[in-house]
Amino acid sequence: SDWIRIDKNFPSRMALKSRVYADYGTDAIDCREGGYDGCAELLQMLVKYLPRRFPSVFHLSADGLEIENRATGEKFVVGEESGYGGVHPLRVIGGLIEDDVVILTKGEEGGEYVLRAAIAGFPAGFNMREKMGQPLTEIHKPVPTYEERLKKAMNKFFTNVTPSKMVMRVNWSINDREELVLLEGGHLYENDADTPANEQINIDEVQLRVERQVIRRLPRSGAMCMLTKTYLYRLVDIAHEPGFAARMSGLLHKLPEKIAFYKRKPVWGKVVLGFLDEMARQYPVERPADEEEA
Repeated sequence: SDWIRIDKNFPSRMALKSRVYADYGTDAIDCREGGYDGCAELLQMLVKYLPRRFPSVFHLSADGLEIENRATGEKFVVGEESGYGGVHPLRVIGGLIEDDVVILTKGEEGGEYVLRAAIAGFPAGFNMREKMGQPLTEIHKPVPTYEERLKKAMNKFFTNVTPSKMVMRVNWSINDREELVLLEGGHLYENDADTPANEQINIDEVQLRVERQVIRRLPRSGAMCMLTKTYLYRLVDIAHEPGFAARMSGLLHKLPEKIAFYKRKPVWGKVVLGFLDEMARQYPVERPADEEEA
């Protein structure tokens, strides 16, 4: 029941995503060979799920052949026999949900899972043109320690996910500017070793970016799909919560060197950590009353 989440930002996110499609085309939404069946199956699952889960937002016609997104006013033909009215099922998915979408299928001869289709409406430095058609190892190649520590576990994880199992995980990053759409500049790579610290960052624009990723296997095609919903929190809005700044600062201070570099800490670290350390002094972790009395 918690597969998809919809909040007050849904209408504005959908409007922004439409502009991203128009501006970036296949850099934002694309399906390659081997991806169509997974897209069609995912769409059919959403058509069954969304009107039941969010009846005030989605309306399915009595004959089940058309669905309306009432937040945007768009209507889509969803009958498989009708070929979705000539619209690619991935584009229909993109018109129904704000989540970014990744669909992967097993490579030849039992190889790694390969990226076949994707919607990257709100990427964090994810270059879809470079990633399409690539196996997991190539997709994660820039990620520190992936090859030596994570590759085997990741492939095993994907293999073991069953259609009855839905896995949720969280990823985070620091945005040093107020942007939801980051086609590039979301990470630092080896050739960025000389990137200087940016001491002119406006702390009012710095955001904690949190990605809620839900992974599941599609039962008919066997494809893997991952839906990602992105949340943005301005640090100045949340740093006054007792204990938050101390915990966040501690996490950032202790990041392994390679991970810290990948997450662009050399760029934003001085300004962000200076702010968090000061806020940690002002809003320390609250101690339970019984501890204070002891």
